[in-house]
Amino acid sequence: MRVVLINLLTTVITLLVCVGVIEFGLRLYYFGHVTPFIGGPKLYRPDPQVGFALNPNLKSSQQRPAFIVPVTTNSLGLRGPELGPRSNKFRIAVLGDSHTFGSGLADNETLPALLEIELNKLAGSDRFEVVNAGSPAQSTVQEYLQHKRLAKQVDADLWIFAFTGENDIQYNTAELRSKMTSGPRRPVASLNSNGNLEFDFSGAERYFKKNKWRLEGPLQDRPWYENTALYLRGKIAWKSFGGRSAAPDPNIVLGWPYLKEFSPEYTLPGSPAVDYETLWQDGWNVTKALILAIRDETKILQSDFAMISVPSDFQLKPGIREGFEELFPALKIDDTHGDRALKEFGAANGIPVLDIRTPLEKAKATGIRDLHYTVFDSHMKPKAHEIMAKDLARQLMSQKLVPGN
Repeated sequence: MRVVLINLLTTVITLLVCVGVIEFGLRLYYFGHVTPFIGGPKLYRPDPQVGFALNPNLKSSQQRPAFIVPVTTNSLGLRGPELGPRSNKFRIAVLGDSHTFGSGLADNETLPALLEIELNKLAGSDRFEVVNAGSPAQSTVQEYLQHKRLAKQVDADLWIFAFTGENDIQYNTAELRSKMTSGPRRPVASLNSNGNLEFDFSGAERYFKKNKWRLEGPLQDRPWYENTALYLRGKIAWKSFGGRSAAPDPNIVLGWPYLKEFSPEYTLPGSPAVDYETLWQDGWNVTKALILAIRDETKILQSDFAMISVPSDFQLKPGIREGFEELFPALKIDDTHGDRALKEFGAANGIPVLDIRTPLEKAKATGIRDLHYTVFDSHMKPKAHEIMAKDLARQLMSQKLVPGN
């Protein structure tokens, strides 16, 4: 009996040592250090309309295998400091997804935070205030609903909508969303016979009912195991094992924003025939209607409206496009298709569309390469946000979208 206990104890100790060594190695590999993770509650709360939104009054962190960064939110559930009463400052709000929110960045490294600094530099005074109204993984439908909910309280002089090819369009309609992900937790929209927007909140409502227990009582810190590199890496491995194809349908994953034309030969085996053209055109029509709805509501509140097109990792990150071309050699790529369509749409509707991809391309041409995280993540690093913010501030000034000197 004593021998059995000793062997069991030895086995347990060996396993614990192995887990410790793996955790130590993963931290060194991903983060370059082994210091404890930043703790705090989870970023999101379930919402019966929006599906999910940032928790308000939060002091926490965003943790991925590629990064660990502190995150704070204010009482409106927006990233950054509390909004004070309106003063004589010109207030800008940037509405978007994780690229606006600043995944992988500290609060003061995000595009909105840096834009405020750059505008005040150009103005030579503390004249501007920029609000971060971004939330990770949100679609245009969710951004429209967030804007509708918060626009009066934010009370911005100018709203900037940050369009991305990843979350905008793909997740706005039920048909495209079902091709991108199972387990819907977002609301979706469609256009009725009169061309008016109609919303379906059933997915968001189901997600809320399943997760509303998270709203009970005070916010709790994440369990200790969720603060480990081993857990984060295991989570990604499990998602990959749970059904993602090694060669997904590029007509959906990339789709209309990045393709010259569709390639039906790459439809996944066993999938029903898909009319890609109709699928994406419906999604783009809904997206345009949502953008115009946001624009119209800003006008009612006597605010101005502009757009930017945030470049994706497919457009800028080395190796991403090459990987798709290797998997799908006959794929007909046009990675500026979505950007051009957005610009044409803006011109047709009197909406300025500002270019923040070109300054990043120029930076790459001068030898700057460290613009994206490289480990299981597509988000841009602080340097990329610095470059975009500086050029965006210049464009806002030169196009007289904000008060000049």
